[in-house]
Amino acid sequence: GAFWIEGATFYAGAAGYAARFAEAEGSPPIGWVILGGVVIPAVALVATAAVPVLMRRWPSLRNEVMDGITLGAAAGGGFAAATTIVHFWPAILRDQNPGGSISDWTATLVGLIVVRPLIFAALTAILCAAIWQYAIDQRSAPLIRSVIVSVGGVIAFAVIDLLIQPAGAAAELIWQLVVLFGVSLAFRVAIRRALAQDRIAFGALGERVVCPSCRRLTPDGQFCANCGEPLHPARSTVTASATLPEQAEK
Repeated sequence: GAFWIEGATFYAGAAGYAARFAEAEGSPPIGWVILGGVVIPAVALVATAAVPVLMRRWPSLRNEVMDGITLGAAAGGGFAAATTIVHFWPAILRDQNPGGSISDWTATLVGLIVVRPLIFAALTAILCAAIWQYAIDQRSAPLIRSVIVSVGGVIAFAVIDLLIQPAGAAAELIWQLVVLFGVSLAFRVAIRRALAQDRIAFGALGERVVCPSCRRLTPDGQFCANCGEPLHPARSTVTASATLPEQAEK
């Protein structure tokens, strides 16, 4: 409210959907667009992804790219849920009623409870999947592309969401549905890449072997699904030594 909307019943800065309060105030000032549309969303996304990355300290959570997608989606959805609670906090704490039409309430609830959590879950999952993938194959190009897609996506989403709020809750929901469609396409690509990498790492035929490090049963592949250690170090050494002469000739 101190930056843009004064007197709004809900904390619209947490999750948008200021509806008639934003309409009364008009377009947000450029300072709030920069802070609330660029700086805060980018920092929030990176901070949200940092939680799953910290969980990579456990070997069982670092050897599959799908681990990054699952943990990232959970963290992103949790962040969106937390901002929704902050948004409604005045009503929860002081039992304030902002009024509004049925259409405004419907758009607000659908956006805050369904659409925004899906957007943030997908964007955080895309970013975490790229970090997991980079930790495995050390390829920087896919990581850079995913960072641009996720961070750039959340900034574009937040900036236009701020600018469109004075048009009403229905217009804001339509914009978020458009963003969700675009993000879902990128999310499907991330899932396909994750599954392809995990098939390489753990095998696609369903065989099980005993890990030489932790002595637990695991799918036959490059790494143990339990401890993350290589399952066939001798095979990896032979493969690497066999490729050295070819590389020398090239």
